[in-house]
Amino acid sequence: MNKTELRKNINKSVYQFVESLGYTMSDDNDGSYVTFTKIGSNWKDSIDYMRSSQYVIADKNCSDEIKVDLKIIEDQIDVIKNFWNKQFELSKN
Repeated sequence: MNKTELRKNINKSVYQFVESLGYTMSDDNDGSYVTFTKIGSNWKDSIDYMRSSQYVIADKNCSDEIKVDLKIIEDQIDVIKNFWNKQFELSKN
């Protein structure tokens, strides 16, 4: 596995996790980030995921539900990154 594959695996795992929380994903088509939203929510209650640096952000005025989900997603991103980084290290040996 090379670094590009590592990043793709991390991103794919994050997408799958966030979708399991009931979010849909929309792509900005420039490759920098994707937006996660729940059906019926407004732009203020969306979460942006930065693909290259692998972190999430939300509007400071988002709902409490989004703030809770944001923390859950941040924690899971750490778990996902740790898992794939270990796989990457193992593949180099």
